[in-house]
Amino acid sequence: MSLFSVVFGLPDGALDQATAYSLHLAGMPGIWGLLVLLAGLTAATWLVVRTYRIDGHLTPGRRRLLIALRLGAIALAVFAALGPTLVVRRNQDRTGAVAVLIDDSGSMAWRDTGASGPTRLDQVRTALAPVLPKLAAVREVPLYAFSGAAGSPGVIAIRDLTVTGEGRTSDPAGAVRTVIDQREGSRTAALVVVSDGIATTGDGSARMTAAARLAADRGLVVWALAVGSVTPPRNRAVVRIQAPRSARAGNPIAASVLLAGSGLDAGSERQVRVQLERRNLQEPGAAWEAIEADGTGELAGSALLTVDLTIPPQPVGRWRWRATIPDLPGEQVVEDNRAEVEVEVSETKHRVLLIGGTSTWEFQFLRSYLLRQHTHYALSAWQQDADPRFNQDSSAGNPLTALPTTAAGLEDYDAVILIDPQEMPDSVDARFVQALDTFVGRRHGGLAFVAGRRFSEGLLAAGSPLAKLADLLPVVPGRCGTGPGAPGEPAPTPIRLSATDEGLALPVLRIRDSAEPSELRSAWSQLPGSYRIHPVARLKPAATALVVADDAARRSEDGGPLPIIAWHHYGRGRVLWLGIDSTWRWRPVDQAKVCERFWGGVIDALAAAGDERRRLVVTTAADQVEAGDDLRVAVDAFNRDDGPLDLTELPLVVQAIGDDGVAGEVVSTIRLPRLRTGVFEGTLRPVRTGRFLITIPLDPAGAWTSEDVAARTIDVRTPQAERRRLARDDAALAQLTGDPARVLPIERAGELPFLIGDKRQVVIEERRHGLGSAPLLLALIAGLLLTELILRKRQDLM
Repeated sequence: MSLFSVVFGLPDGALDQATAYSLHLAGMPGIWGLLVLLAGLTAATWLVVRTYRIDGHLTPGRRRLLIALRLGAIALAVFAALGPTLVVRRNQDRTGAVAVLIDDSGSMAWRDTGASGPTRLDQVRTALAPVLPKLAAVREVPLYAFSGAAGSPGVIAIRDLTVTGEGRTSDPAGAVRTVIDQREGSRTAALVVVSDGIATTGDGSARMTAAARLAADRGLVVWALAVGSVTPPRNRAVVRIQAPRSARAGNPIAASVLLAGSGLDAGSERQVRVQLERRNLQEPGAAWEAIEADGTGELAGSALLTVDLTIPPQPVGRWRWRATIPDLPGEQVVEDNRAEVEVEVSETKHRVLLIGGTSTWEFQFLRSYLLRQHTHYALSAWQQDADPRFNQDSSAGNPLTALPTTAAGLEDYDAVILIDPQEMPDSVDARFVQALDTFVGRRHGGLAFVAGRRFSEGLLAAGSPLAKLADLLPVVPGRCGTGPGAPGEPAPTPIRLSATDEGLALPVLRIRDSAEPSELRSAWSQLPGSYRIHPVARLKPAATALVVADDAARRSEDGGPLPIIAWHHYGRGRVLWLGIDSTWRWRPVDQAKVCERFWGGVIDALAAAGDERRRLVVTTAADQVEAGDDLRVAVDAFNRDDGPLDLTELPLVVQAIGDDGVAGEVVSTIRLPRLRTGVFEGTLRPVRTGRFLITIPLDPAGAWTSEDVAARTIDVRTPQAERRRLARDDAALAQLTGDPARVLPIERAGELPFLIGDKRQVVIEERRHGLGSAPLLLALIAGLLLTELILRKRQDLM
């Protein structure tokens, strides 16, 4: 260690190969701090000078010497406090690191040459085993694996090539961005992405281009080793079977099967025959039996094919339907050649009481639709302002001669629909509203209120004789205004509808065959808009907005989005609010199927079926889910007195359902937290595939039994995102690298060390060493103070 290093307190070798030095004050304050420091130094100087001027017997020379010693010590102490730092710079010759990113998603476990051939990751391990040591001989070679959940690149650092190919999604562009961010500040020369180029994230092309641009901006060269075959594998799949959850005995049932294919030879491989089977869920161990409803079609390229089926009338009961297509010879993925759905066939019709204040277009449309669907609904219609001699319409037997206004009279119905009702004696009056409260709150009834222009505002206004009706609704109705743009007044252009995330998770908004949220959201936004929406003050605390106005100028009175469709649980029943009376304008869309599906879904949701009459009802956001996805689960729970069950949490068990249809093994147990009194909600993440029963275990204290619980069955399928496209995507990798010449097939991995090269780069390394506690500085301060002390003693100043 040199004398210089010892004197200044520097570590051994701190100055070796240094090319430049500089001194910084790390603790230098800002402008205001500097002003305070200067003021302090000025005050200290004045005090020292004044102190020595008092001693008049000192000679001028001695006085100046003592002042200089004291001020010198103070100046050195302040200098030490300001954090003097010696900055030493060196020029170093380095080779930048090469980061290797390996795709660990499910498509990398694919065997391109057949079931007995190597997986894509096997090819990666074979190709990289001799290459990585050559790269690491002259540089750092960090390894990363990427895969993960949707929307996340899931990048992790790894030590070797022990990757498994079990990831559910793949985002090469996101992985590149993540590694660039993680290695910021580290010298990196290049990135090598080892992948089949398949991205399961949305807008993959734009993300690839953006990642390439980021790498170029950071001075990084991106290479890609392409793995897999560019020819898609031969595969046929049943994407889903679409069928009604409930059907009526004695009527044909319309269903459809969605098929997909890839890599198929022209001819017989594209000709597909769909076979339909059923199994009785009410008979444990029941075998599958054929349904005479087979259909055929021809798959064209990668396009989807819908095979429509007309199923003959089915027996009463709860059935499991299965659509199957034959396996292709040598087809690797055969588990997607079938799909299942649960259907309940019953002789019971939903009993609907439809009440209209007058004969509006909405009332006429809904009345006609329900009358046509007489095999599904038993309708009793009541137009309040009709002539007493007018025969009210009915498909439930004899037409009504008077509106039921008692709780006993309403027990004959499952759902009541009010379309802009008006207050009338012996019709919609206080007695009827009280009966409606009992029907919904205690008898599991369903209520839909359609707000119209003529009567709804006055009927629901505070102080109205029927204001209690507003207590049942999921919203607090607002007040209509007057003049253009006022709440409740017609808009100059139609107001579009926007489905909420909560609404899209419920079957009531499924106006298309697809249950995909993005497709449903688009379908709702494309519906004919409404010119008039009934104003809303606010949603009630436990209510859910399903559809809102897509117009920033149309808000609820509390400033939130204006609810158009909302619902909530009222006691043991459900109530839906519809702030428009113009769903009849949707008739041109898809030959009126959209509005008919909507109203069918509303009635099915409101009608109190057998399960809904149980005290603890399990519901899920979907009937089918992919393994690893989150599934929202809720329970509506009531005690024996029909009041909400007051617990802080509720246990749930998930049981696997065997091939015999019997639930047995408990695969998981969760506890749902209380969302509000009587309602519990949480998230379940299934990891195994198969059919599962979600139910509530028996209460040890006897608060409920198995007869009180309505359980839920779900299907958990293998994640499909990594199976939908299996052909290697060289074009995507070219976008990621920014140059097609930097995309190499995995067989050319041995060329990487020569192509990347070992170009060395001059790196300026900067190291900082604090001098505030350097021995020389401390010695100087101590020396000055000691010298002053000695002189003061000699001058008898102490």
